[in-house]
Amino acid sequence: MRRAAALVIVFGIFAVVATGCQDDSTVNVSQAGVEVNFSDCLIFAVNVFINESYQGTASTERSKFFALNPGSYRLFARSNASLENAFFCWEYNITVKEGETTVVRLSCDDAECSE
Repeated sequence: MRRAAALVIVFGIFAVVATGCQDDSTVNVSQAGVEVNFSDCLIFAVNVFINESYQGTASTERSKFFALNPGSYRLFARSNASLENAFFCWEYNITVKEGETTVVRLSCDDAECSE
């Protein structure tokens, strides 16, 4: 009898783990923010500022997501690497909407700026 009860408990636990606990209210949650990606660039690091506040470092080899509340922002990005005393810089005004990701593509073509 105890073995049967233990077996039922084990199968019950297995069924819960196998199917998982799912809350329908959180299945399709998307986070608002900006996704920064790069084109026509060598591989280097880029410092990202939003409204003059440092957000972190991105890499030109993959996209980087920054979570933001809905609103309007000024995005400024500057490379850590220089080429013949010139850096790569970008400046954009962006708008983030509730539950949406704003994608910003930064091209290294004609993005040079001085120190």
